[in-house]
Amino acid sequence: MSHTRQSLSSSDVQTPFSGIIDHYDGVLCDIWGVIHNGVGAFDDAVDALCKVRASGRFVILITNAPRLSQDIYPQLDRLGVPRAAFDTVVTSGDVTAALLAKRPDAPLFHFGPARDHSILVGLANPIVGLSDAKLCLLTGPLDDGIVSVDIYDGQLAEMQENAVTMICANPDLVVRSGPRMVVCAGSISQRYKQLGGKVIFEGKPEAAIYREAVNKATSLARRTVQRNRLLVIGDGLATDMERLKRFRTVLSTTAANMAPMQGEYLGSAHPHLLFIGRRGQPFFWSPFENEAGNHNVAICGKSGSGKSVLLQEMCAALRGAGAQVVV
Repeated sequence: MSHTRQSLSSSDVQTPFSGIIDHYDGVLCDIWGVIHNGVGAFDDAVDALCKVRASGRFVILITNAPRLSQDIYPQLDRLGVPRAAFDTVVTSGDVTAALLAKRPDAPLFHFGPARDHSILVGLANPIVGLSDAKLCLLTGPLDDGIVSVDIYDGQLAEMQENAVTMICANPDLVVRSGPRMVVCAGSISQRYKQLGGKVIFEGKPEAAIYREAVNKATSLARRTVQRNRLLVIGDGLATDMERLKRFRTVLSTTAANMAPMQGEYLGSAHPHLLFIGRRGQPFFWSPFENEAGNHNVAICGKSGSGKSVLLQEMCAALRGAGAQVVV
């Protein structure tokens, strides 16, 4: 099957990958948005991962695909990602299935497209309709073409009324597939939370998928791998910040205090004295720029800081502009 491979422009690369990989034993790499975009593989990313493996390091692909990892291999092949680029795959579907295996007696309703049915294989849970469920396995919208999750409000409200616990097997909100954005399960689960429903997330950035990836790394390396020796590559700053517990909602006044911004003073329309701002911006200033009056000025500073020099400069500049100066 033909596929489209795409290259990243040089302007997209901030730090050479080769310049940091020597500090790590292996790589945990996201899939969608990092090595392909749902249409074709990214040449540069694929080649970089191949070089990592050629150097004796391991590459584990981690993804929020709500399917078992065995289903991801043929998909990667179709998109043009060679097997030489990675050692193994860990999916959110894998850790979700492991979670459901701990609750084999709970009646389960599957909310998602038919292509995700493989995640149900091997589960002992009775598969039931919405009205009889205690758990809802959410893998995605029923139709990839939806633009809003509000169309599912009726079903979500019924689940919330029945105290159904939702297990979200893909915390991603949206994903880019070629030129279009596709709504993911994370958006539906967020809506369910807004309606008062209980949601359990499995996949990035939750801990379970990383524990499974570390277990795989230990197996590949045949030794205990220190977590600070694992390079994690993702496709979104917001996800990384949330995983690092550096992402939260605050009031706008609080945000302003946390991240103060400083702009340069643009100066006066009266070109009496020329100064340089703290950021190197030249500007004019005059004690007479206040059109309402009150042209008093106070100059403060420690001994030797230049108060007298500034006063002399002010007197000379204003006298040159035609002002009367009395010392």
